[in-house]
Amino acid sequence: MFGSALHGIGMEGLMEAIACLLPSYATCNEQVVQPTGTVFKVKRNAKKQKQVYIRLYQGEVHTRDYLREDKITKIEGLCSGKEIAVDKLASGDIGILYGMEHLQVGDCFGVVKKKSSHTIRYPNIKSTDKKQWSIVNEKNF
Repeated sequence: MFGSALHGIGMEGLMEAIACLLPSYATCNEQVVQPTGTVFKVKRNAKKQKQVYIRLYQGEVHTRDYLREDKITKIEGLCSGKEIAVDKLASGDIGILYGMEHLQVGDCFGVVKKKSSHTIRYPNIKSTDKKQWSIVNEKNF
């Protein structure tokens, strides 16, 4: 795929490829009972509490709601790189959930309408001969 963002050449093909490669979630007009999102980071804070970073695509999550089998004890929203305590996260928000002991990085929750059958190929890596590599390293150091 080739194009130019400066001149707008090839943008239609790019938009079609993005729509094919990325998962499509329910449209905004549909009634979504379950919140839909993805976990993209998990860490522990200084108090050893598990912080689950999510991107919410549809619906809302509130404090004291159940997500899978865990109860949300606290929610923090991210605004300009700062963590702010909030009562809910809405569609399109990125936030931190507390009390989620069973969620891991890469977990999806809610309803995914369509999944792509395409895969992204890993880049080809060229290897060199080990003897040449050791000679190059000795010369550089």
